[in-house]
Order: sequence, then C-alpha cells, then structure tokens
Amino acid sequence: MKVGRVIGVALWTASIPAFLASPAYDAAKIAFTLADPIQIAEYRLTRLSPEAYEAAIQQALLEGDVEEAAQIVDIGVARNIDLDAELVAQTQETILGATYRNAGSFIDGFFTGDASDGYALAGSITSDYLLFGDLRDSVSEGTAALTGNDYNGLILALSLFGLATVVPGAGPVDVGASLMKATVRVAGSSGSFLQKFARTATGAIDQAALRRVLSGNGLSSLMKRPSTSELTQILRSLPRGATQGTDPNAWGRAISKLSPIDAAAARKAASSVFRPGSVAEIGAITTGVGKIATTAGARGAMKVVALSDDVRDLRRFQRVADGFKARTPGVLRLLGKTAILLGDLMWLVISAAITVLSWVAWGGWILFRILRSTVGLFPRPSLPV
Repeated sequence: MKVGRVIGVALWTASIPAFLASPAYDAAKIAFTLADPIQIAEYRLTRLSPEAYEAAIQQALLEGDVEEAAQIVDIGVARNIDLDAELVAQTQETILGATYRNAGSFIDGFFTGDASDGYALAGSITSDYLLFGDLRDSVSEGTAALTGNDYNGLILALSLFGLATVVPGAGPVDVGASLMKATVRVAGSSGSFLQKFARTATGAIDQAALRRVLSGNGLSSLMKRPSTSELTQILRSLPRGATQGTDPNAWGRAISKLSPIDAAAARKAASSVFRPGSVAEIGAITTGVGKIATTAGARGAMKVVALSDDVRDLRRFQRVADGFKARTPGVLRLLGKTAILLGDLMWLVISAAITVLSWVAWGGWILFRILRSTVGLFPRPSLPV
C-alpha cells in the first residue's frame, strides 16, 4: 500500500506541468472566471491559425487601414504566431506616406463625416467637437426630414444631442454620440442594438419644435466653416495614435476651444427640440460608448457599437477593451463577436472544469490517505482504567 501511495503522489505531481501546458488549463480559466470575455478572447487568439491572422492583415490593407493591419501583426507576434515576412513589411508604412494619406483622410472626414479609416474618423470627431459636424448634420438631416426626403433619423438625433449637451469652452459632454454617428455611416444601422437605440433617439425629437428651429434659421446661421490651413494645424496637434489608443475625449477637449461657433446659442436651439427627459436617456447610452473609447480608442468603440445587440453586449465588450486596450480594434477584426461568446467553447469549458475538479479531488484523496497513514504511525493514548 505504501508503494501505491508513493506512485500516486508521483503521478499526481508529474501531471501538474502537463496540465498547465494543456488547452484544458486555458479552458478551465474561462470556466472559473465565470466566462470572462478577456479569457474567452485570449483563448481564441492563441488558437487562431497563422492563415487567419494573415487573412485579417490582408483585408485591413485592402481597406487602406495600415494602422489596424500593423496592430494585428503585434497581436500575432505577442502570441508567437509565425507570419509571412513580406506581408508584415507591408504594414510598416513610411512617415511620408502616412502623413500624405492621413492629412487627406482627416480633412475629408471633417467636411463629410466619413469614417472609413482612422484619420477620417479623427476628422469626423474633430468636426463635432468644433460643433461644425453636428450643425452640418442637424441642418441637412433635419431639413430632409421636414421636406419629406430621405434622411437618417439616428444621425439627426445624435447630432442634435451633441449640440444640446455641449459645454461652452469644453465641447460635447462625451464622444459617444460622434462615434455612434460614424458607425452608422460606415456600417449602417441594421444591427439590433442600433435599431433599438434609433427608435428611442428618433422618438425623443419633437417634430414641431424641430420645424420651428430650422425655419427660424436658428441652427444654420451658426454654421462657420474653418479653413483647410486651420484643419491642417489641428491635425498636427493631435497626439500620436489619436485614432487608435488615445482617449478621444482628451484630445477633443483640447481642440474644442478653437471652435468659432457660438456654443451657447447652439445648445439653446438644439435643447428645445427634445422631449422632456429624453436627453438623459440618450446620454446613458452614448456615455457608455464614450467610456469604451477611453480604453479601446475611437476605432475600437465603433467596432463595439457595430457588433453589439444590446447593452449587455456593450458591457462585455468593455471587459475586452479593459484587457486589450489600444489593440481592441485588431482583436475585434480577428474575432468579431466571438470575442465575448462561449459558443463552440461551451463543451470544452465544461469538460475542462470537470477535469480540474477531478484532478483536485484525486490530489485531495491522495493527501487524505497519506495523512491517515501518518496518524496511524503514532500509538493512541490508552484511557485510564
């Protein structure tokens, strides 16, 4: 029996490094952290094939998103994924090439609201911080709505919300509304989360009040178009990585003081359009999106909005953003919504949890037998007669 116990201890001890190096260990971490999205995403990333990484890099390059392609390379390298050297080299853009491309994208994003790449998004957000973008969208979409033409009700509501919550000298209350507008432009509003939010946001607008504001020229008269040279100066002032890892609220507040538009007048006009209590209701959602942007960057927050089906998804994606921070956009390009879902991992996680519990029970049984044998070595004291 003693030999059997020694062999049992030896086998259990030898199984420790084997278990820690096995996929079951990583799956068990998911189980015992209550399916934490960070653990789910990390597990999936470490088990993606090099081909999956390379396909995501190629797609990002085809879309002109060199920053995100480089980000995916970093994610792969950190997990010892062997990537094609020539493909990796394509993600290393020259400074001159990046400057030329970024300047054009930034200016286009500022004037049109385009957010097809990182610097176009930065331009779009900047235009909202200077109030130009929200005024542009409020007037164009509001006029279309009142004249019976096609318009986007969600962009209209978010633009008016941005103006209604502006703090003179400090910019909008948060960047969430701008990011949601950008998401609608790039990905549409077909996702269930945006559809639900669109019903809430558009229902908050008093059409009669909107007609009064627009017919009275209360918003369009405030519009002031900055020059290209002023925009170029703003672009140069953006911190490095502003489109990916920098809190967009921070650099937005830094440039909002440059706005030539009367913020107080814009706020007064836009506030009169909303039904009582609706601004706070919209703000509860946009603030949550803005918080994700503080850790995941503007592009990461946009991807989260596009992938989410409800507020619960937003909270789980916030956990992913907390774990991966500036690399969140690359993680979401690689994994999509599976970053927060157990899905096909469910049975693996359950079996891993059972394996761990069995392994611990085995070790506990061995320890119990050893302790019982040890106690048996000592004579029991005899009771006095």
